[in-house]
Amino acid sequence: MANSKSGETVLERCVRVLEAFDKTHSTLTVSEISRRADLPMSTAHRMVSELVEVGLLDRTEDKRLVMGRRAWEMFARTNPVEELRFRARPVLEGIHSAVQQFTSLAVPQFEDNEVLFIERYTRFGDAKIRATQGGRMDLLIIPTGSSS
Repeated sequence: MANSKSGETVLERCVRVLEAFDKTHSTLTVSEISRRADLPMSTAHRMVSELVEVGLLDRTEDKRLVMGRRAWEMFARTNPVEELRFRARPVLEGIHSAVQQFTSLAVPQFEDNEVLFIERYTRFGDAKIRATQGGRMDLLIIPTGSSS
């Protein structure tokens, strides 16, 4: 049930707080979270405090915030994608070793026309690769010709 002027639920706003973190923004202040999640400062502060209390966010010594170890624990031990990643790792390492080029495991998300990168292997000298583990890219769908 929504409890905000925007009509968003508390959970939806919590997800926005957590989505404020990414590879280039792995530590944030409450002000940065407020801005990146597009939330009022008071809401961001309250939500961050609760997320820290339950361990989904942690505070560093300089009072910045990072994703909490508890969040990693919960997602790592229950996520089927993590199992796929674990089982595919030896195969990917073998392919990467044989071809000496960028190798990745990605899962298409057809409903979003995106691909989700699960794992990647690179080595010094590889071309600049935009794919990141846990990142998404547009899915390129090439239509096939019709046969008559």
